[in-house]
Amino acid sequence: MLRAAQLAVNQINANRGIRGRKVELRILDDSGNEDTAVRVAEQLYADPTVVAVVGHLSSGASLAAARVYGGGATPTPMISPSASSPDLSGISPYVFRVCPSDLQHGPQLARFAWQTLGARRAGIIYLNNDYGRGVRRTFAAEFARLGGTVLETDPYIPATPSFEPYFSRMRRSGADVLLLAAERPGAELALREMHSLGLRWPVL
Repeated sequence: MLRAAQLAVNQINANRGIRGRKVELRILDDSGNEDTAVRVAEQLYADPTVVAVVGHLSSGASLAAARVYGGGATPTPMISPSASSPDLSGISPYVFRVCPSDLQHGPQLARFAWQTLGARRAGIIYLNNDYGRGVRRTFAAEFARLGGTVLETDPYIPATPSFEPYFSRMRRSGADVLLLAAERPGAELALREMHSLGLRWPVL
């Protein structure tokens, strides 16, 4: 996201900016934390030179920050590239995103599992935040509507040291597909451990 935003700024400025004015990219890190996101948003909102925000990345941080950007007398537009929580829809007329909501994301994954993979028994491991809960909820509802069964549903937190206990329960349950609603560090760990354990579920 950062490199893409900088590339866009470079291209805009190479073409004489916007109405003859150069664009400057300010970079702040919310660490994917809601409290930090609020502090970052307050800092940006208070700066009269900030005309728009690209971000935030995660659903939780975006929901927290959106209330700051859209809550004052002069709202600041915010465009998230990846926050998919359904709760972001309608939170403010100045808040946008360029990815589908989980209301579309989860059901599409369920239909792919049912129709393309032929899965009938799902296990779900999800990050216990706005993103993970949203995908879990919408996937499970659509999978059940199609006639499938969700046999195992396990939340995890970023500090989870191993996914092996979750995989053991899934193996006993007889699941034939895994929905892994995770962010990058957790997903990488889970996939490495699946490989080392010789597990071969299709992973969504």
